[in-house]
Amino acid sequence: MLKNKDDEIVGFFPPKRLIAVFLVVTMLLTLGTAMSCITVFSIHLDLGPEWMVGIISFIVILFSMINFGVTRGSFVCWKVLEYYALLLSLISIPSLLMAKTAYLLMFFAINSLMLFSAFYLIRSHSYKKLVQYQFNHFSDVKEVKEAVEEEMKRNRKRQKSHNTR
Repeated sequence: MLKNKDDEIVGFFPPKRLIAVFLVVTMLLTLGTAMSCITVFSIHLDLGPEWMVGIISFIVILFSMINFGVTRGSFVCWKVLEYYALLLSLISIPSLLMAKTAYLLMFFAINSLMLFSAFYLIRSHSYKKLVQYQFNHFSDVKEVKEAVEEEMKRNRKRQKSHNTR
C-alpha cells in the first residue's frame, strides 16, 4: 500500500465497503433483471421459449459489458447502469399494481424492492466513490505503463549507441 499526495491509501483493490456495494448492486440487478424478464415474457408478452432465451441472453451480455465498464471506472457506464435500474424499476410498478394473487403480489413486491434498492445504491456516494477509485486506478496504471515504455525506449537507445562504438 502506498500513500499518494493527498494522503489517501492507494492499493490494488478498492476498499472492502466499496466492493461490497458493487457486489450487492450486481446481485440485485441480476436477480431483478431475471425476475423482470420472467414477468414481462410470461405475463405481458406471449413469446416462445427460444425468443425468451435469446432476449434474456442479449440483455445479460449487455448488462455484463456495462458492469465491466463500471469496474474500469467508466462514468458513462455508471450512468447507463443507473438508467437501466430506473427503467427496470419503472417497469416493475405496473406488474405490482396488476397482481391477481397474493403470490404474484409478493413476487412483484420483492422484484420492485430489489430494483429500487439497486437504483438507490447506484446513486449512493459509495458507488460513485467506487467508480472514481477505479477511474483513478486505471489512469495511474496507464501513466505507469507509459513511463515504463519511455524508460525502455531510452535504454534501447543507450544500448544501440553503446554497441555502435
